Amino acid sequence: MKSIRGKLSRNLLVGTSLLLLITFFFQEHRFRLQLETDFDDNLLTKSKALVTLTKQNNGVVELDFADEVMPEYDAAVAPEYFQLWLANGELVERSRSLDGQDLPHKKDLAIGETKFTDIALRDGRRGRMAQLKFIPYGKDSKDAQRKFDASGDRIEKRLISSTQAHLSVARERETLDDSLTSARLTLGLTSLLFLAALFILVRIAVAKGLAPLRSVARQVRALNANSLTERILSKQALQELEPVVTQLNLLLSRLETSFDREKRFSGNVAHELRTPLAELRSIAEIGSKWPNDEQLVREFFADLLDATESMEHTVSNLLALARCEAGDVDVLLEPVSIVELVQDVWIQSATNPGGRSLHIEDNVTTVIVRTDRNKAKILVQNLISNALEYSPENTGIVIAAQVHDNTIDIAFSNQSLLLEQQDIDKLFDRFWRKDAARTSGHHAGLGLSLARALADVLRLKLVPALVNEVFTIHVTGFVPAGIADADGSDSV
Repeated sequence: MKSIRGKLSRNLLVGTSLLLLITFFFQEHRFRLQLETDFDDNLLTKSKALVTLTKQNNGVVELDFADEVMPEYDAAVAPEYFQLWLANGELVERSRSLDGQDLPHKKDLAIGETKFTDIALRDGRRGRMAQLKFIPYGKDSKDAQRKFDASGDRIEKRLISSTQAHLSVARERETLDDSLTSARLTLGLTSLLFLAALFILVRIAVAKGLAPLRSVARQVRALNANSLTERILSKQALQELEPVVTQLNLLLSRLETSFDREKRFSGNVAHELRTPLAELRSIAEIGSKWPNDEQLVREFFADLLDATESMEHTVSNLLALARCEAGDVDVLLEPVSIVELVQDVWIQSATNPGGRSLHIEDNVTTVIVRTDRNKAKILVQNLISNALEYSPENTGIVIAAQVHDNTIDIAFSNQSLLLEQQDIDKLFDRFWRKDAARTSGHHAGLGLSLARALADVLRLKLVPALVNEVFTIHVTGFVPAGIADADGSDSV
């Protein structure tokens, strides 16, 4: 498996190596040019020294050369060489180190031109030679040049041509090559040492830079179902890690909430089913003792029916809740009258004890929305059932509407003496009920949970509020019947 550390180290080293290689060739080229230039300048200086010793008088060219002054041209070890010709090829003089042999020369050089070339010396060494063409200094050359400049006569040109000279000066270039080799070795070793140091520094820097990431990774690896209460801590506030750590902690918070809810759910399911199951067992045990008492058996069967209906209601709500949360439901949109839904639900709940009344404000009677009739009815039924269960006796349930430009909100209000402000956040938790109502066998605490799930399916939102002991649930987001969905369809 590839690692960020390895990839970063590799990329940094490869990139730096390429830059170092380019720098190496650039520096090597610059050093080579500088060394060759200095070497050629030395050859040119020696050539000019010989040019200044070359004189002509009455057409005769002579080199005023003395071995004592320039012993390098007659040295026994690593000698240097020179040779002087006239333009017509006549030899004027050459160094003793040539031992009667000639140096190569180019005859097509222009006057004052200098050319440098690499050659093989007579003793087999690598050498470098400077060649130049010039007019030897003397009275004839001055007069001839002056006459040529004034008249351009051909005779004067021939005179100048006849006094032109070629000079070749050569010396070994092994010192130059040794210097180049030494420079290359120095650059190469420096580059290798730099790369070695860079390799160590890159690994240290990358390891230090990735230390917070490794710390986060260790904390993530240590997480399990029993440590969801813990949070990931980043010792160094790195900008790149902050969103990752934040999102991981938010995920842990959601997981912790979900796990806690599932734990409570399992316990609540066991609690809700234990009571009717215990009733069934008691009925069966008592009924088995007096099987011939018909009146008692009929009463047992009535109790058995109540317990079974309670269990069936709880299981049905759980299944409906699971389907809604899984999105495994179809929604058929059609025009629905809110007041008709409320009246149908109220008729089914007309036997409620306590003398509670229903008040529907006038602004609800004309409200027609586009929604799923069956699911909206279950939603309204659960809201009214919750109000009937928890509102005081001889109080009323008020249903009002608020019409906006493109949506309609329906509010269900009732008095509540038990609820407190801190209970609002728990209302939609499954199986949650205030302690005073906990022993009620008519409700399992799933009504509002199912209502919220149905609201999500119908693209609605439930907003609870508690003001002056009046509890209100606002159902927001109903679409008026005259407005189509964004996709123009009647089903989602």
